[in-house]
Amino acid sequence: MDPMTIDQHRGHSDLTLRRLEIFDPDALAESVTHGCLEHLQLRRGAFQGTLFARYLGGCVLNAGRHDRTLWARGEMPQRAVVVGAVLQARETGCISGSRFGPRDLICYPAGSELDYIQPAETHWIALQLPVDRLQDLLGVEPEDCALFATTRVLPASRPGVAALVQLLERLVAEGPLAPSRGLCEWETLLAERLRQLAMSSDRVTSSGRNASIADRMRLLRRFETMVRDQLVAPLRVPALCQALGVKQRTLEQAFKDQLGVSPYRYVQLLRLHAARRDLLAGAADRDGIAVVASRAGFAQPGRFSVHYREHFAETPSVTAAAAARRIRRSSGRPRSGGAQAVVGRQQEQRQRDGAPIGAQAGADGRESGVPAATAAARAPVSASIGAGGAQVSAPPSARGCP
Repeated sequence: MDPMTIDQHRGHSDLTLRRLEIFDPDALAESVTHGCLEHLQLRRGAFQGTLFARYLGGCVLNAGRHDRTLWARGEMPQRAVVVGAVLQARETGCISGSRFGPRDLICYPAGSELDYIQPAETHWIALQLPVDRLQDLLGVEPEDCALFATTRVLPASRPGVAALVQLLERLVAEGPLAPSRGLCEWETLLAERLRQLAMSSDRVTSSGRNASIADRMRLLRRFETMVRDQLVAPLRVPALCQALGVKQRTLEQAFKDQLGVSPYRYVQLLRLHAARRDLLAGAADRDGIAVVASRAGFAQPGRFSVHYREHFAETPSVTAAAAARRIRRSSGRPRSGGAQAVVGRQQEQRQRDGAPIGAQAGADGRESGVPAATAAARAPVSASIGAGGAQVSAPPSARGCP
């Protein structure tokens, strides 16, 4: 069996368990049902994880576990609020400029932006509540409930949080409950827990909100916007810093503090994931690995293979062969959703926003580049999705929150 994505159903029509034996961007893109998420791998090594989905009437319960540090970005479901928690993690994480730890509760408004650095060994859970269901439970419109006015982190010590997290944990652990009894039971309990939190909604504040962290994350996203559409061109950090209006030291420190990598290494990661997305879509069979590497901005296929193997713990040819077998089993239809849909949506948003495109990055970091004539002949390739991190605890400089 190929070391790809394996789906299981545990004998229940409303429950799906997906085991990831490689880093699979399409699977991770749909880790929150009806959301549109992208994940980035920051550290070298093989990836393993599981994704869980259970359907509870009009609600969806998602959960996941992974052994690598992820940076997840994108949009949460448009027609549902989300109540989530981290059941366990190796260290504290960072979401929308707020620190959070195990058993803290996170509340997301419908259609909110997700910007989430997930530490390695994270086990998370999220319950989607359609906005009309929330109105039935609380008796108020979602926009009138301060609990879901913006993305909030509520500490585990806050009254009502522990009971709600326990309920979410129970829904994952127990499996489907009889509709005649279970759905009424859990909805009643959920309504009680939410009301307890909503009663103090005028005093709801985010836990661990740090303006400097939020500012650094915004700077990283601005940097990425400027380099991502034209990854094949050489990276000139001084010119980018001038366009961003920041000192080079400020940019480099922001990358170090938030992601534990340099700007040069980050661009290389974007290019590695662009190539991986291409390989998983079957491009190697059509164009060859050397062309895939070139489109992602790697001038030397040999060096590309070395960097790819170091980061994903497999060679490009292994990824391509496994993808080809999977595509043949699915009647030769390349994958067209998931990660590619996320990247396409982000490109459209940048075009609507009129985001500037600045000088671009070399694939292998500071020392490598692509001749201008070659770059002009290549179609721009956007970065794909990843997940990753060392199995040992990351140093402070590699953590999402210092």
